[in-house]
Amino acid sequence: MNKLSLALALALTACGANTTTAPAPAPAGAPEAASTMSPDTVVASWEGGQVTHGELMEQVGMRLTSMEVEYRMQKYDTESQALDGIVRDRILEAEAASRDISVEELLAVEVEAKAAAPTTEQVEAFYAQNAQRMGGAAIEEARPFIEQQIAQQNQGERFRVWYTELSGMKSLDVALEAPVLPRIDVPIAEHDPVFGDPNSPITIVQFAEFECYYCATALPIVDRILADYEGKVKLVFKDYPLGFHARARPAAIAAHCAGEQDQYSEMFHLLLNNQQQLQDGDFRTHATALGMDMGAFETCMASGKFDSQIDEDMALAESMGVQATPTFFVDGVMVAGALPYEKFAEILDRSLADGS
Repeated sequence: MNKLSLALALALTACGANTTTAPAPAPAGAPEAASTMSPDTVVASWEGGQVTHGELMEQVGMRLTSMEVEYRMQKYDTESQALDGIVRDRILEAEAASRDISVEELLAVEVEAKAAAPTTEQVEAFYAQNAQRMGGAAIEEARPFIEQQIAQQNQGERFRVWYTELSGMKSLDVALEAPVLPRIDVPIAEHDPVFGDPNSPITIVQFAEFECYYCATALPIVDRILADYEGKVKLVFKDYPLGFHARARPAAIAAHCAGEQDQYSEMFHLLLNNQQQLQDGDFRTHATALGMDMGAFETCMASGKFDSQIDEDMALAESMGVQATPTFFVDGVMVAGALPYEKFAEILDRSLADGS
């Protein structure tokens, strides 16, 4: 396996959604790193009126802070990835030199030769998951391509295991400092749905909706976090139905109406796991399956009683610079998108270590 093949193998197992992690904007009133103007400084004036810098910051301050902090995180990620590459190349070169072989030969011995061969079960599972992308090819016709893909994945996994052991033997110590992330306290209302132990020390606030594909993608990640960090993390859900998703708002109402019968979580999961079934009749089908009082459920759905609550969540999201769903505030740090579990765990572990 040459370096290009290795890079491709790693990329196949490391690629995620085209989303970014952006720490939360600083609380209102926090000093702006990009400006030293006093809030009272007049930035525009005309006969009979003026605008101060403080008034301007009320409009754009949170967005500017979010942009500034996102830049810091992207800068850190760029430095970190470059450092990882330099360190990896030099450790591999040193190990290869110690064996009097080339890096390519080293990788052939330690990765290519020791990676697990594709199994029949892996091939069948890959084919089942990607059948629509096979252009109608039968499994035997597609087998060479599938085995190649699985072989690359297996080699990537073998490389990670072996390189972790090798770098540990070399006493690798990375001292690149992560940026200090400003955090913001998101207002929590008494009526907000809460998942997990309400007394947990760390709070994740999620702005999301029920018609968004990536919100459904995030569901198993969220469930895993709540299971793995039981008693340490709770999730507070806030509605942010997007205007171009016509069924997102009715679905949010259905979830809250189910909550009146203590079945918010059950309806929440049903809606996200069945995004093609968000019509009024589907809500009734879900409620019936949950054994709910259908009269009370339908009365609730028609009442409009949760409209103001949803509007309140949406206004809060917009004031905090939320631009997409799902957006999380993980212990106050903004995380936009259905990112991998490891990204969330990194922030949570740091918060727990800091005693937050």
